[in-house]
Amino acid sequence: MVVLSICILSEPVSLSILFPFVYFMVRDFGVVDDEAQLGYYVGLLASVFSLAQFCTSVFWGWASDRVGRKPVLLIGLLGNTATMLAFGTSTSFRAALICRALCGILNANIGVVKCVLGEICDESNQDLGFSVFGLAWGVGGIIGPMIGGLLANPVTTFPELFAGNAFLTRFPYFFPCAVSAIVSMAGCIAGFAFLEETGPGRRPRAAVPARVDAPSLSHAGAEDETSPLLRSSQSTMVTETRTADHGCPKALMDSPPSTDDEVPVSATYDPAPNVAAEHEAGLGWASYHAVAGYALVALHTTLFDEVFALFAVQPYSRGGLVLTSAQVGASLAVMGGLELLLQLGAYPRFAAHVASLRKLYRRGLVAYPAAYLAFPVVAWLVGGGAMDAARWAALLVAQSARLACSVFVFTPVMTMINNSAHPEHLGRVNGLGQTAAAAVRGIGPAVGTMMYAWSTSAPRPFPINHVLVWIVLAALTAVQLVHSRYLPASLDSKKRRLAQPRGSVEVA
Repeated sequence: MVVLSICILSEPVSLSILFPFVYFMVRDFGVVDDEAQLGYYVGLLASVFSLAQFCTSVFWGWASDRVGRKPVLLIGLLGNTATMLAFGTSTSFRAALICRALCGILNANIGVVKCVLGEICDESNQDLGFSVFGLAWGVGGIIGPMIGGLLANPVTTFPELFAGNAFLTRFPYFFPCAVSAIVSMAGCIAGFAFLEETGPGRRPRAAVPARVDAPSLSHAGAEDETSPLLRSSQSTMVTETRTADHGCPKALMDSPPSTDDEVPVSATYDPAPNVAAEHEAGLGWASYHAVAGYALVALHTTLFDEVFALFAVQPYSRGGLVLTSAQVGASLAVMGGLELLLQLGAYPRFAAHVASLRKLYRRGLVAYPAAYLAFPVVAWLVGGGAMDAARWAALLVAQSARLACSVFVFTPVMTMINNSAHPEHLGRVNGLGQTAAAAVRGIGPAVGTMMYAWSTSAPRPFPINHVLVWIVLAALTAVQLVHSRYLPASLDSKKRRLAQPRGSVEVA
């Protein structure tokens, strides 16, 4: 899990590290003379990573099913390292745009990591496994902007250390990009050295015992006639191989369960027609429902992340909190510590006492609209005054409620995506989920910032004034809550590995 956590960190860090300095970077490129027009170019540069990822996520999921999880993950980490270094040395808007697009095209880390989690976790520990995933993603999303804001233009920010440095004077945004590249390279090295392959047909297997001749089958069970013919799944399992021409048993053998790939004879001898059809099709409606839920939560959380950065620093007349950059960073740091407690402490314990993932998911969604609508209420309470203890408490309560909802919605829906498909198709379903998330993350920043800018650019009546974006966020979560009623019960548990086609025998 430590290795996977390092690998996970690379994507949210590379995705969010440019947000604090992208405006100044685009301005320095001299794309336009009128700074009022910079927003369009800033939005394009911030969104192209997710838009490019949208185009290739399904391909990388497909590739991980065929060549393995580890090679695809290492390619993504190496690509992220190279493109972030190139982005930091960009001297034109076109070069920066190409670097960000290449970073998204090569970055398949998150979908592949979800596949690995689905393959190494079972129903007893998948809640904790996906909590660690959510924690790593959340921490990366918090430290990325902090690193970007702190280390951008270090010659000016830390003159006592970097004054006169010609390289950093020419490339003022290289330093934070280099830190992001180091995170990715650390994940690549750790993954290469310690990560084991978990893809279909590539996990270590027990050796196949020697063939038992057919005449000896008449003496099976002769040693102990009182023992059961089929043993329980907790003791031994009956494994069957078939001839390629007739599908008849060649041998029956008892062996201790060593991997998840061994299945009882009742599962392999004559699979039900619907199971065979699902194997042929790959994904079913359960997968598409789970992916739709994931896309919805990715959409409104991305909208919130973009809007909160504007909302926090806007004047009170525009419905903002009038915070400084340092105060925004302090509130995010507090949320980072709280996320650690929620993901590793509260969520696994709470999930253990809830009957199903769907029920846990719906409980988080029920509170989400109120959590979003709390932010304009906080702005009204602050009233443009200084942030004293009471105002800080109100803001942190709203942020904490929103974060708790995020944890209790994101983590179950990611688990349900893995539960929706058989292990043979985890790469495909996670590639589809990542594609959907990348699509909404590509349009989310532009839509959110444009909506907020329009609603605050002139005096407008309620509800199309500064409250509009918060109403839209609450409405999106309400739509997601309605959709959750249609999630099938099969998403509550993992699917077992499907039997091999008749006539094929897996060799150790």
